[in-house]
Amino acid sequence: MGNVGRPSKYSQDLADEICARLSEGQSLRTVCKANDMPARASVFKWLRENSTFSDQYAKAKQESADAMFEEVLDACTVLPNVFNH
Repeated sequence: MGNVGRPSKYSQDLADEICARLSEGQSLRTVCKANDMPARASVFKWLRENSTFSDQYAKAKQESADAMFEEVLDACTVLPNVFNH
């Protein structure tokens, strides 16, 4: 019948997908809610056990923070200045 359920074994392809979604601004909680993604506990275990994934994850989170900052900055320049009427 094949494997059914969430992946729990680390693979570079899975790590790449997790980090791509994080870089796009998704939270780890949101990423891990998807049926094709591992549980957060698995990801945390991989982070503890795999320094390459830990580095990749840290870079993805930094990219996510940068993207969110840019969105906030863009919103501030687009919105009317409500403090100077």
